[in-house]
Amino acid sequence: SQGGSPAWMRNAAGFARRASMGPWRGKQAIHFGTQSKAAMLQEATRIFRCHKGVGVGSRSFLWLFHIFMAKSNGHIDSQTCNNTFVVTTSEEVKLERQPDLLGGPDSHLRLARFENFFTPDEMHAVHRAASNPGAWEVDDRGSEVNYLHQVWRIEAVLSSSFPQLYEKITSAAWAVDRLLWNNIGEFAFPEIEYIAYDVDVLGAPGKFGKHTDNDSLVTMVVLLADVADFEGGVNCFASRPKCRVPLRKGDALFFYGDRCKHWITPVESGRRVVLQMELRRSQDAAKRRASS
Repeated sequence: SQGGSPAWMRNAAGFARRASMGPWRGKQAIHFGTQSKAAMLQEATRIFRCHKGVGVGSRSFLWLFHIFMAKSNGHIDSQTCNNTFVVTTSEEVKLERQPDLLGGPDSHLRLARFENFFTPDEMHAVHRAASNPGAWEVDDRGSEVNYLHQVWRIEAVLSSSFPQLYEKITSAAWAVDRLLWNNIGEFAFPEIEYIAYDVDVLGAPGKFGKHTDNDSLVTMVVLLADVADFEGGVNCFASRPKCRVPLRKGDALFFYGDRCKHWITPVESGRRVVLQMELRRSQDAAKRRASS
């Protein structure tokens, strides 16, 4: 009986029914019963490791891990989501269109740019995710980085409330990685941030100095503000020669964040907003940043 079950367990049962008709049909039953979240996570991880080569779809697997994010009151548990968010590469992913390739000449300095990567509706969804109570503000940059901006972590909200958009950005990151670097092995841990450089709120020009995204196999940046709304904020990269990549609203950049040094020119006025995703190689790195 599910009558008195918390929401996360009801979601689990719903996923079990969907999974029985999806890619896992005939593979292995998923028995949730009255197990604790920790026990369910352990079981899900075991099943994934056993069946990572049988074509389990990314969305189906994300559905499985989504059930561990919700508390019984329906709010996102950031501690849990940072222990369970996994992007699998158990199926081939392909780009719908080819990006503009920039940077170089070394492979780790190459960049991929997609014009109009986000639709207006998708950008609106990201803004909604950032204002959701499940998003949380963080200040976790290292002392060695010169920065001034505001950051909200939104991967939990995106995955639970906007799963198609979540899958779009993670799938694109896998495909760009296959095209340029082949960094991602069996899985990675997404860290997704909504970053605002609002000069009026900050009381000074927004900035993000030269740095690398430690442990990031693929970093994605999507511009969410109209270029008429701010001055400055041009993405720069330490390719040879140095590369400046102006973006328009909805454009996306993908690069090897751990190896390619990058920065932005100061945001002198207005409000510049971006969505940034890093696919990290280790769970511990994502947990350390979330708890900072």
